[in-house]
Formats: sequence, structure tokens, C-alpha cells
Amino acid sequence: MHCPSRHKTKSDNSAASPACAVRLLIPPVPWPLACPRNPHRLHPRRARGIEYEAQAKTENGKKPDFLPPSQAAYEDPAFPEEQLRMLASKTSIKDRFRQVADEANRIRDKHLFTLTPGDVTHPKLAQLDELHIHLVMPKVVKESYDDLIQGETMTFSRFIEEIQGLQADRPQSLTLL
Repeated sequence: MHCPSRHKTKSDNSAASPACAVRLLIPPVPWPLACPRNPHRLHPRRARGIEYEAQAKTENGKKPDFLPPSQAAYEDPAFPEEQLRMLASKTSIKDRFRQVADEANRIRDKHLFTLTPGDVTHPKLAQLDELHIHLVMPKVVKESYDDLIQGETMTFSRFIEEIQGLQADRPQSLTLL
């Protein structure tokens, strides 16, 4: 699969955005992650049982990479907060994980997908925990960490299963598509 929108990075002039990298590196996962730079993807999607919106707008014009199930659900005060999720996507977390904390104020526990092995340290994990940010990564990356970090992170497949479970259990009256 090819994601046509690309941006330059310090190390690679043709690197895909982190969200596109998710799509390229984990194609068998049953959630076709949208490329956030493509404007035709900026509306609710439903694919393989997963509803989500890419680059939905939240408070103060913030744009989380992925907002399951949709921006409409996020904006609806009657929609249960425990049914909302947010996934930010960063190639590496560095100190940019702090910006994830205020991308969707209605969602207390946020998820951050990262691709870089060795990027997570115990102190950084404690900072993420304070901000209620849960790390999501490919299984191969997760397995590169020690037991403590592995125990505090989630594989991408597990995140997808969680979303599928939430959306399967949702009453039909809350379906927005």
C-alpha cells in the first residue's frame, strides 16, 4: 500500500507521516488507518467493523490523528465518554507526547502509537502515566522492552480489539453512521 502524502524528516526526505507508517508497517491489522494529510479522509469511516474519524477537530482546533468512533460522537454530550477513544501517532515519542494530553479534553485516557524501539524509559513511562497516556506499539517493538515497560504498554492489535469490543457493545441508538 502506498500513502501518497509525504513529509520531510531530518533523516529521510521521503518518510511517510507516522499515521501512514502505521498503515504501511502493519497492513494485516483490521483498521485501515487513514493518511491524515489526505483531505478526502477527513470524515467518519467504517471499515471492518471499526468506526473512526481521522484528524477530527476537538477543543481549540486540536486534531487528534484518530478519534473512534467519530467527531459527532465526541461532540455529543449524550454520548458516553467511556465509549470514546483517541489515538495519536508519533514515530518517536521524545517530548512531543505532552501535546497529546490536550488534544481531546473529553477523553481522560488517551493512546499514543509509537514505532521507535528503545524510545521509552522508566521515567518517561511515569510521565505518560501522570498524563493518562497509554502507549500502543507493534508487537515486535513492545517485545524489545523489559518486563515492566511491556506490562504498561499495549500492542496495536490489542488496541483494535478494545475498539471493536466497545463498538460491538454500543447500543444501536448510539450508532452515528
